[in-house]
Amino acid sequence: MTPSIEELHALATTFRTAILACPPESLLPTLRDFPLGACGDASILLGEFLHERGAGEWDYLAGERNGDQHSHAWVEQNGLIIDITADQFADVEEPVIITRDREWHAQFNIDPVLCRTARIAVYDPGTTRLLTDTYDQIRSGVACKISHEAWH
Repeated sequence: MTPSIEELHALATTFRTAILACPPESLLPTLRDFPLGACGDASILLGEFLHERGAGEWDYLAGERNGDQHSHAWVEQNGLIIDITADQFADVEEPVIITRDREWHAQFNIDPVLCRTARIAVYDPGTTRLLTDTYDQIRSGVACKISHEAWH
């Protein structure tokens, strides 16, 4: 069964919270200033997490913004965008965005070379190992959060 928007929001929020709860030195260098500069790896790992939680396969989309060359990445499935790092930009306040409205994301020119399935296993063995190590660290924080919430 496909999760509802509310369930997806809860999953994405839980995952983001788990990243923030990790000691920075236990994460990939790209995630240590989360959400700043973390969109690429965070989106891949979020795609893995969503798949693991039964939300299916997600696409990793990335591109550069018109005018200032800032890059950004997020995950998408059938036109539904989930973005847990957009608040690194001054014009976004929401820590987790789930939307079908492409207006904000449309300012980024998607690079088809970078787009792929948002799963760890699509990368080379070295990258897969690094992503898996970080994913395991984040997932342990997710497990703690879910266990804690189950008791309250």
